[in-house]
Amino acid sequence: MNKVLIAYESEYGYTTQVVNFLKERLVEHGLDVVAFDVKRSQNVEVYPLEQYKGIILGTCIGVSAFKKLRKTFFKIDLARYKDNSHFVAVFTNSPSHIRILIEPQKGREKYLKYISKKLGFVPDMCEEFKPVLDFTPFSPLDSSDKKVFKMFCRSKGIEVDFNGSNDFRDWNNITAFANNFVKLFE
Repeated sequence: MNKVLIAYESEYGYTTQVVNFLKERLVEHGLDVVAFDVKRSQNVEVYPLEQYKGIILGTCIGVSAFKKLRKTFFKIDLARYKDNSHFVAVFTNSPSHIRILIEPQKGREKYLKYISKKLGFVPDMCEEFKPVLDFTPFSPLDSSDKKVFKMFCRSKGIEVDFNGSNDFRDWNNITAFANNFVKLFE
């Protein structure tokens, strides 16, 4: 059984980009992948979850979204699913987790602790990817978020283009996440 479900929410589209990238990498390694946008996907049959050897949960919104994902999408006990030789990985790609730009290790440790508490178990993998901070006029970020992010960047000395889009995502790190997930199947 080499089926994988990626269940995610993407507010601004950046998490969808990460999911599509992950899906491509996993398929290249021979895995059968279903990507399911919890907010937007319709008529996609993903149950029963036991058909998947692995599940990746992803969100842009941060740790609070996993509570929503768990309540609205997963009707089973994920701890029981994981205990039956299945893999669970989680990631976030959230502008609200901007602190990862200055304290990546501390941010990841805090995220793992929080997400483990919310899930009721420690996932096989957990990663907090660096965000995209888009300050362009067409950005999906609202003006108050932009203002907060700009103040934070200035106060911490983070170099950004305050009129452009700043993609801090490390695609090598995202590739490593995909490769490490594949290793769980070996």
